[in-house]
Amino acid sequence: MWLPCSHKYNNFIGEYMKYLISILFIFILSGIFLFAQYGPFGGGDGTKNNPYQIYNHAQLMALADSVLFGKSSATYVNWSRGKYFILMNSISSVTRPIGHDSPILYMNGKYFAGQSRFFQGSFDGQGHTITLAFNLNLPPPDDIITEYYLWYVPCYGNCGLFPEVRGNAEIKNLIVNGYIRTNHNTTTSGTICGIVGTYTSDLFSDNTYASQKFIMKNCISMVNIYAEHRTIPPSTPTSTPGIRSNAGIVKIDYLRDIDTVLIEDCINMGNIESVPSTGHIYPAAGIAAFLRDDYNNRVIINRCINVGYIKGDVAGGITVGPNNNIDIRNCVNIGIIEGTSQSGAIKP
Repeated sequence: MWLPCSHKYNNFIGEYMKYLISILFIFILSGIFLFAQYGPFGGGDGTKNNPYQIYNHAQLMALADSVLFGKSSATYVNWSRGKYFILMNSISSVTRPIGHDSPILYMNGKYFAGQSRFFQGSFDGQGHTITLAFNLNLPPPDDIITEYYLWYVPCYGNCGLFPEVRGNAEIKNLIVNGYIRTNHNTTTSGTICGIVGTYTSDLFSDNTYASQKFIMKNCISMVNIYAEHRTIPPSTPTSTPGIRSNAGIVKIDYLRDIDTVLIEDCINMGNIESVPSTGHIYPAAGIAAFLRDDYNNRVIINRCINVGYIKGDVAGGITVGPNNNIDIRNCVNIGIIEGTSQSGAIKP
């Protein structure tokens, strides 16, 4: 008497399982189709009218990996060149920058670092926030008890959400929060900035006579930076004196005489402390640091504000560096600026 019910029940289970399998199959096919269409991102094709969409941490790390490992037809052209990206949500607990991968090897008393690549595209944060948690500290050599030691840190060289940007590029409508911390054994020998570690002209452009423009607009850094740069560079046991600049937004490096930079409507709210070290110069600025003195007013900083505490041996509320040829317009500092040798509300 129970057999028919059992038979019907078994038929029902069988049909239901077929239904679930078919649904699962559809989802798998859809996932394969979406990945083929959008790659590791949440949508878009990377064009100006249909940018790649970044919804979550995994997709942001996919951008980091694509910049780091993506192939292109030219040796010095990054995968990101000419591509567009938009941030769809705020993302927290980001421990890797976009374009650096730094497993550090300590071997025979020397440090050897990983690799880095530069971002060359357009990134629109759409008012969302990315929160960093970058700890660049290394154990001192005396604390390493083995002959070979390998560990991971976020950056080598310049550091920020984007450690290096080159050529025609744009970063806008983005808020970056969190912290970047170093000690005297840090792997970072260059600049630490909340958003862009350093920008430089693309010296290997397809057309070396075409002008390049870098734009940072409507960006806010709330990144607290404690920067005590290393005393032990890779591959050498001795200290290398030099300038180790830090800034809330960006450092500008080399520009060709036909290239321009616009930093507009940006705010630094983070506290920046550059710790002095023997033989080194540690400038700090709320908005931008500069390496050279030959920009000839091709860098414009307009309507920018610093409200953070800025400390360095040379410190400026807006800029720092050999910046007599920078066009600074309508900028305001309301933060505390502390320079052990020079300081200024706008520039030292």
